[in-house]
Amino acid sequence: MPRIPSLTAHKASLLVAAVLALAASPIQPAPAAAQGEIVIISGPLIRKFPETPCPFPIELEFTAPASTVTIHAIANTYVFSGGSPIYTHQGIDNIFLTTHADYLAHLVPNTGSYQFCYQDVQVPNIFQFDQLPAGAAKVAEQFATNATNWDLSQGAYFDGTRSADNDPSNTGPTHNNSGGSLGLGIENASPSPADTARTSILVSGLTTGVHYNLTGWWIVGDGIFTDKATLVIKVLGPGAVPVTQKSWGRLKSLYR
Repeated sequence: MPRIPSLTAHKASLLVAAVLALAASPIQPAPAAAQGEIVIISGPLIRKFPETPCPFPIELEFTAPASTVTIHAIANTYVFSGGSPIYTHQGIDNIFLTTHADYLAHLVPNTGSYQFCYQDVQVPNIFQFDQLPAGAAKVAEQFATNATNWDLSQGAYFDGTRSADNDPSNTGPTHNNSGGSLGLGIENASPSPADTARTSILVSGLTTGVHYNLTGWWIVGDGIFTDKATLVIKVLGPGAVPVTQKSWGRLKSLYR
């Protein structure tokens, strides 16, 4: 996938302002990225009903700028409906980082259980992470019993009450959804709940110049029938330079 060309100073400043406004991120992208530091910023993704766990509605692909990157997730804790705040109870699960080759080898058309995972739009393909050879993924996080190594200091927490399906290759009527997930946003935080939750994890062992895909599943709480629950996924390279490179597929018109 081609890299995004260098930005002029004016365009770069507009990009910085847009990212800060949409993602509410504490990390400011540099005006221009050095060669080899191109990573990704999604969305923000706008959640579509229903609230059942669903695969991310976009593809996130990047070329490793170095042997380490940092994965970030940012979600809003509350939405307003009728003038009242509603807890979004967001979470992520089944976070896998694989080579692009392994991703393509386990990507199948979405014709089964997840065909109508989002109302009015279909995720075209399903990544069958449960068919990966052991040890193939650089990140294989299903939050079975904990959220070790993830930043839990900014509103993220291990949620042992909810899990996305652990077996997307299963074509039967029931799925294994044991274990937990990574919650984003605490409803009754002290001294007061934050309106945005953030988390991150450092990933090492990548090969510079190799193409990788990041996949995951998205969970939103019961009763969130608006389109205001949002999630932003970032992958940052050395120097925290989040210049975008993303593949939206045919969902671009509904998830942007």
